[in-house]
Amino acid sequence: MNYQSVKVRDAMRQISQNEIYLPAIQRKFVWDQERIEKLFDSIMRGYPIGTFLFWFVEGKAKDDYTFYKFIQDFHERDNAVNQVAPKPDLRDEFIGVLDGQQRLNSMYVALQGSYAAKRRHGRWNDDKAFPRKMLYLNLLFQSTAESESGIEYEFSFLTPEQATVVDESHYWFLVKDALAWDAISPVFRVISEAAAANPLISTALSTTAAPVLSLLWQRLCADDVINYFKIAEQDLDRIVDIFVRVNSSGVQLSKTDLLFSTIVAHWDEGRSSIEAALKTLNAKGNRFEFDNDFMMRSCLVLTDLPVLFKAKSFRKESIEAIEQNWDSIKAALEKTVDLLVAWGFSVETLPTLNAVIPIAYFAYKGGDLAASNAALRQYLTRALINQIFASQTDRVLAAIRDHLRVQPVSGTHYELRTKRLAVTDIVDIKLPGERSLAMTDEDIDELLDAQKGPYTSMLLALLYPHLRYEQIIFHQDHLHPWSQFSRKKLESIGVSEGEVQKWQEDRDRLPNLQLLEGSENQSKNDSPLETWMNTLGASRAHYEQSNYIPVGVGLSLAEFPTFFNARKDILRAKLQHAFSG
Repeated sequence: MNYQSVKVRDAMRQISQNEIYLPAIQRKFVWDQERIEKLFDSIMRGYPIGTFLFWFVEGKAKDDYTFYKFIQDFHERDNAVNQVAPKPDLRDEFIGVLDGQQRLNSMYVALQGSYAAKRRHGRWNDDKAFPRKMLYLNLLFQSTAESESGIEYEFSFLTPEQATVVDESHYWFLVKDALAWDAISPVFRVISEAAAANPLISTALSTTAAPVLSLLWQRLCADDVINYFKIAEQDLDRIVDIFVRVNSSGVQLSKTDLLFSTIVAHWDEGRSSIEAALKTLNAKGNRFEFDNDFMMRSCLVLTDLPVLFKAKSFRKESIEAIEQNWDSIKAALEKTVDLLVAWGFSVETLPTLNAVIPIAYFAYKGGDLAASNAALRQYLTRALINQIFASQTDRVLAAIRDHLRVQPVSGTHYELRTKRLAVTDIVDIKLPGERSLAMTDEDIDELLDAQKGPYTSMLLALLYPHLRYEQIIFHQDHLHPWSQFSRKKLESIGVSEGEVQKWQEDRDRLPNLQLLEGSENQSKNDSPLETWMNTLGASRAHYEQSNYIPVGVGLSLAEFPTFFNARKDILRAKLQHAFSG
């Protein structure tokens, strides 16, 4: 890529003649009047205003993607969002602005349109609260070193009435008028006419205003102010990647943000519909954090669209399919998250959101959730533990979806292979690479050494299937309390210095963990296990059975290794049974 340049006036003409547009990946226009005024002060002073990135669009790229028009007359209430450019209006070749939208649209508003922001204390339903203003330059302004504003040239958005104020320090010139001059000579005519109409300030106009107005014309119409890189790449996903890498104005956007903008461009209610659905999903149970990335991938998978998370997957016809099926998509996702809650999952125990999508696909296609409950739960637990979504997410989702559905004889309507899943249906899924949903005895032995976290939580949920996770919040709790494993405490009961670390590591492993209801966990607090058990009275036997406490094994801290290994054997057998289906 090489630097090229263009004059401000020429760029404004190109926008007016539909030669420059904004790709839908761009944000909405957000610059306020003060920032635009300072931009023009920088232009006048010859300061750099940043490099622009121009995408030279040609061929089928214009049909595969959505472009916005520039805002000409900005109105904070009525015209604050860029309008989609109709396909018939697009030329065979044009420019898409990848970086520099805010600066370029600011220039267009200032030099070709107007700015209407709500007055302070004005009412939103009052039309008069939004005065239409245009950009003026004060030709008599003289900056001083003591000036707090730091500006050298006073630009200001004013109403025509405000711009009529003339005195020793104010003479306002409508900036866009300078663009009509092919040469600098009209400057002197304008100054001469102004001096004749305002004899009291004629000297100031001749000495101060003439150089300022001459410089304005020079900067806007003669100098190559806009420096840009030219990109001729036509692949939309490459363009999105370039945008993510180079865009530096304001808050950084992710690829998800940019692709999401293409949905909004074609679906008027897309943003509000998706945001409302996410709010509903995330409020279920003990809270979740589903996001736009999850929702967009879900839409692609559920509607049997290409799973690739790329710009070409979100073309207009694809988004129309999502919009038409939105109610069914939302219902399937809600049913799915209700299952997650019933299985004991929450934001803290769901490390990979994409693992949930195949369950939603099964629900969307009319699968029997009640009859398939055990198999679906097995799928999710295995998928998370085996980390099958650690990479190549699109390929993994496509493989699972292909396993669940039957290829149609004709058309594009897919049906489920079976509406009642068994665990064997899950284990048999062929995944890319060496991934697998199988769970061997060796895998279970590794799981028994897992330390407290999301994975131990989902394993405990399998071991405690009778708990009402959708009604009560349960905590992972240490059987032998965490506080009992200080170095000082362990050495006091005879643990050697070399063994202290192993005891502390085993303290946080699965064989020393259980699930307790929140209030019960608080009452147990830091009580030694032996002391706690002795307070249970008649309920002790039930507690031992439901929490897999080994019988005939001492419960004092000094006997922790024996207790740990005995409970590990019990949990191994239980997990082997659980994963057998």
